[in-house]
Formats: sequence, C-alpha cells, structure tokens
Amino acid sequence: MSLIEKYELLKYEGSSTDRLNYILSLVDKREIEIYLKSLSIKSYNDLQMLIFLSKSTKNQTNLFEIFKNNSLPIRQRADAGKAWLRLQHDEKQVHQFVVETITDSTIPRFIKHQILKYLHNIHCLKISSSFFYELACHLTKFYHHDEFNIDAHTLPFCSSNQIMKLLSQWSLTRYSQIHFSSSFHSKLIRYQPLIVIHLIKGDLIDKYTNNDILLKYYRDNKELFELLARKEPKAMCHFAIEHVHRLEKHKRLLPEYIVSEVKRMFDKAPDEMIQLITLVASHQPGIIKYETSWDSSGIQLSTFLFPRSFSIENSIRLFFTLYDTCNWSLNDTNHLVSYMLGNDVISHKMSALRQQRRWFFDIVVEKRIGKEEFLRKLLRNATETDLYMLNDYPELRNPLTRYLVEQLNQSELISPEQRASLLRYEFMNSEIFNQFLSLFQQYGSDANTRKRMYSLFLQCAVSADQKSVNNVLQWIKKRFINEQLSVIEYFLRNLSQYNDQFHLEYLPDNFNTIEEIMDIAFNHLQKTPTTVETILAYGFLLLVQAEHDQNKEKQKKIQEFASKIIKR
Repeated sequence: MSLIEKYELLKYEGSSTDRLNYILSLVDKREIEIYLKSLSIKSYNDLQMLIFLSKSTKNQTNLFEIFKNNSLPIRQRADAGKAWLRLQHDEKQVHQFVVETITDSTIPRFIKHQILKYLHNIHCLKISSSFFYELACHLTKFYHHDEFNIDAHTLPFCSSNQIMKLLSQWSLTRYSQIHFSSSFHSKLIRYQPLIVIHLIKGDLIDKYTNNDILLKYYRDNKELFELLARKEPKAMCHFAIEHVHRLEKHKRLLPEYIVSEVKRMFDKAPDEMIQLITLVASHQPGIIKYETSWDSSGIQLSTFLFPRSFSIENSIRLFFTLYDTCNWSLNDTNHLVSYMLGNDVISHKMSALRQQRRWFFDIVVEKRIGKEEFLRKLLRNATETDLYMLNDYPELRNPLTRYLVEQLNQSELISPEQRASLLRYEFMNSEIFNQFLSLFQQYGSDANTRKRMYSLFLQCAVSADQKSVNNVLQWIKKRFINEQLSVIEYFLRNLSQYNDQFHLEYLPDNFNTIEEIMDIAFNHLQKTPTTVETILAYGFLLLVQAEHDQNKEKQKKIQEFASKIIKR
C-alpha cells in the first residue's frame, strides 16, 4: 500500500490526529506534501494537514503561499500567516510583511486583526527596542490609530518615551478619550498601568474646582483605581499624594483605593504611605478618615494594617510623624495607640507582638518619650479600649487599670460586668482571684452575666501566668458540672479569641481540663448539634494554631489533642 493510499484509508478509518501522526512519522515527506497541495484548494481537512505539515517542517514557502491565496478560507490563511511570522528572525522583513498586509485592500479585516494581534508573541520582536513604535508610526500615517486595533497591538509594547510620543501624535491626553470596551483600553491596563495613571491625571486637571464632579469621577472609576493600586502600589501612592495635596485641608481623606490595598501599600511604598498619612492626619488630630462612595464626609479608619515587611524603623517613623508632626501628642495619644497597635492585637500572633514590643515599648515609650510621660498622656482620655490595646504591656496596663477602676468606683451605677471587664486587666493574684469569686457570688444568678464573666476571668489569668490559668480553668470546670449548656458553649466558643500564648504555651498543661469541660458539654442533657459544632470548630482552630509553634514536640502534642477533639 502506497503512502497516499494509507493516508486516504485513514480518512475513513482513523481520526484527524491519526492522519497527522502518520504524516509526521514519514521520513520523506515530499510526496505527501505535493499530494496535500493538490487537494488543499478543494478540501478543508487536507489544507489543515498541509498547514500542520508546513509548521512541522518549518516550510516558510508553503505557509506564505497559503497566506497569500485569496481563494482559501480566511481562518486557515491567518493561521498560516502567524506560523510564517513565528519563523522569522528579521525585523525589517516582518515590518514589510505587516505593512503590506494591513494596506492590502484585498485581505479581509479578520486576517489583519489576527496578524497584528499575534505580533507580540514573536521572539525577535519581544527583544526589539523600536519595532512596535516604528510600525505604529508607519500604519497611523494611513489609518486612524484604532483601525484594526493598531493602537492596542503596538503601543503597549513600546517604551515609555515612545508611548508618550505616540499619545501626543494621536492627541490622546485624557483617559476618558479611550473607550472602556476597546481592546486598547484593556491592553493599556494590562501592560502599561503607569500610562493609564498618566492619562487619568489628564482627566482630573479641570475637576479639582468642583468637589462633586471630582467625587463622581472617583466613584465611577472605583474598580479601575483599585486594580491600578494592586498593579502599581508605589505609583498610586504618589498619585494619591498629588490628589490629596490639591484638596483643602478639611477635605483631605485617604482615597478608598489606598485603604482597599492598604497592607500592600505599606509593603511596597512605606515612605509614600507615611507621607500620605501625614497629609490626611494633620488637619484633625486623632482621626483619619477615608473616602467612600456612599459618604462624602468619609468614614473613620479603625487601625492600620501593616504587613510583616513593615520595619521597626518605619513603625517608629510613622508613630512620631503622627505624635509630633501631626500634633497627636497633645490629646490623642490613645487614638494613636489604637491605629498603630490594633492590627497586631487583633491577630494575637506572638511573633507580631514581640516585634511590636521592641519598637513600641522598648524604643518609643521607654527611650524616646519616657514611660511616666506616656502614661500621663494616656490618662487624659483613658478608656477600656486602651486596656485592650495595651493588654500585653503590664507596665502600662496595670497603672491604667487602677486609674479606670478608681474612676469607676466614683460612679454609683456600676454593673458587675463593668467591674469584671476592668478587673480582667489586673495582674492575677489571690486578691484578684477572690474578687472574681465575690462577683460570681453576688451576681451569678443571671446566666447571661455568668457567660461573660467566665471568659473575663480566664482572660485575666492568661495575662498573668501558667499557674493562674491552671487554677482558673480548674475552678471553671467544677462550676460547669451544674452549669447551663448555653453558658458552657459560650465559653468554648470564646476560647478561640485568646492569643497564641494561651494556645501554644498554657493550653498543653490543661488538655485534660479542657477535655473534661467538653465532656460535660457533650454529655449534657440539653446537648444539640450546635454543641458538637462548637467543639469541632475549636479542634480545627487548634490544628491551625499548632502550625505557628516552632517547637516540633509541642506542636505534635497540640495536633494530637486537636485530632482527639475532632474524632470524639
């Protein structure tokens, strides 16, 4: 059987893949090539095989002839043209081919689009410093820049200087001149976000005189700004600084796109973020607001989200920028503490808290300001929130707690929960332990009060030491024997709120106690599916917490305990 007969047989007995594999397996492909050429004008499948064969053998002549043949299907012609381009190494030859293709009125628009679209995949053009610029200049002598998407397929692959020249030639000075649904628009955002930022500045030049128009522009382009902030954080920080600097002081807010990517901004552009915050925070000490689409007056920021990369030096610099430069030291030290420490306090991570202590307490409080002076400023507007923020600093927390307790004692209307809430920040000793017991005796008849007081009692112990935690958990376990299930479940749910120190250092010594508390809940007459879910949730949380422990032996014990909880 001849190779032609074998090929024809595979048309009926095999698939197109079988035919292709057969053709490619031939040592001498000349005969089958001639045969496919003779059939390609009439047969779509044979034309496709000829293109595959020509790609495999890198036969530029065949590919070029297929591309130039006006009688062949346009998709196959485009495919052949792109394959021909892929084999080229001469920029000038490619340039001539593209220009001739685009200017030839007999070639369909689809092919022109496909050829232009494919150019940035060609290796020799990727490393060229001038091809796309020269091609864009040449083609736009005859066509508008958006014809055949010339702009989308050339400008994004030019250098910054070349792009600025092309924009000038095409009279593009504003972002709003580019249609949002065009290919040029999407390619610019993908490949040249810095140019998009430049064009946006052109849009904004005449909008600063009308605040409503300015806000509308930001609202309408909210997603774009957030995307640019992810792609070019440093440039968008500079953009935000320019924007905020143009505003009157009482209108200065952090842009929403900065807040949406604030951790990335602090990571990639710490200097710029400090400069931006300085501009926003200097008008009204103690408050930093950010823009929102629904409130033109802004929403108050609760805390800064710092990445791990935000250095001790930058933390100190930002602190004193607000403390000194923005005059927060006068009456707003408490707010400054919340902004700077809040995120690490919420995260409960020991590593973050250790780094925080190095810069905040060791350097800022003790070396630079002085502990007594810092406390004096805190006491001016002290609240329980300050105790929460400073819970890991007994040197500050204890005197602050005593002050707030004295203030509370002067009030006639003090709830047991208020007293217990402040008491949890005291250092656990026999006196504080007995005060908690007294509160339970006086006000323990209400289940809702007991719910919160158990957790406050344990929190006080966690702030002290291992022995205190052991004693409190033992006491709680005994109380739970005759406790309502809802109270026990509330306590178990709240275990997840404690810091890494509790889970990684104190808990291993109390596995049996925690397990006995869970047994009480599990065997309770009022047990519901929620009880099981609460216990399972804590087991899974422990598995995650164990990953933070550097001590492999301790990590293994916590994982074993967590698995035991989950499998019960």
